[in-house]
Amino acid sequence: MRHVTGRKRNEVEIRQEALGIPSMHQSVAYVFQYIPFTDQIARVSVHITRWHPSLASTSAQCETHFYDAINKCSETDLSASYGSFISDLRSGCGELRTYAQLLHQKDVVARALIRHLNDVDSASLVTLLQ
Repeated sequence: MRHVTGRKRNEVEIRQEALGIPSMHQSVAYVFQYIPFTDQIARVSVHITRWHPSLASTSAQCETHFYDAINKCSETDLSASYGSFISDLRSGCGELRTYAQLLHQKDVVARALIRHLNDVDSASLVTLLQ
C-alpha cells in the first residue's frame, strides 16, 4: 500500500493513522488559540476578602462588639474629642478587631478611655460611655 507521497509506509505509521494520530509528514492543525489579555484577566476569579481579611466589615465577620461600636460611633460622633480618642487608640494599639488583639492592648484602651472620660469639657462623653 502506497502513501500519497509515493513512499512506503511502515507499521508505526499505519497504526498512527488507524488511531487518528497524524504522522510527521502530514500537516497538523494549530491546536492553541490566541486569547487576548483582557479575556484572560476576565477569566480569573479573585475574591478580595479571601486575600485581605482586614476588609471584612460586617458584624458576623468581626469578632468584637467593641470594634463594631467604634465604627458605628465614628459615623455618628464627628467631634474633635472623639477623633482624638480614636487617634489615641490607633497610635497605641493599631487594630482591635479580634478578642486577642483587644486583650493584648487592654491597658492602652483603658488608659485612653480614662484619659478622655476625665475631660469634663469633652463633647463625646455620652459616646465614650456607650
